[in-house]
Amino acid sequence: MTAFLAGFSLGMLLSFSAMFVYITVSPHVLIEHYGFSSTAHALVFSSNATGILLGNYLNSRLLHRLGAVPLIGLGAVATKPRHPQTNSMAKSLNERR
Repeated sequence: MTAFLAGFSLGMLLSFSAMFVYITVSPHVLIEHYGFSSTAHALVFSSNATGILLGNYLNSRLLHRLGAVPLIGLGAVATKPRHPQTNSMAKSLNERR
């Protein structure tokens, strides 16, 4: 397996893991911790599902237009950690290399 394919596989593994964690934990957190009603939780959950569908549609269009590698770079820039502590941790990890 090439490193490129391993990176794609790891990305898919992490995204699906995050999705299933959200599906499993969101009722408990939103209803019991934050006090949402069942209806409010359903609205939040369905709006997230709609966002995922729209994001996948947009991704399929951009993938044909731009290709996979530019989209991965765009995603990395768009999701770059912006918290000062996270940035300092990333810098210290890069300095150790």
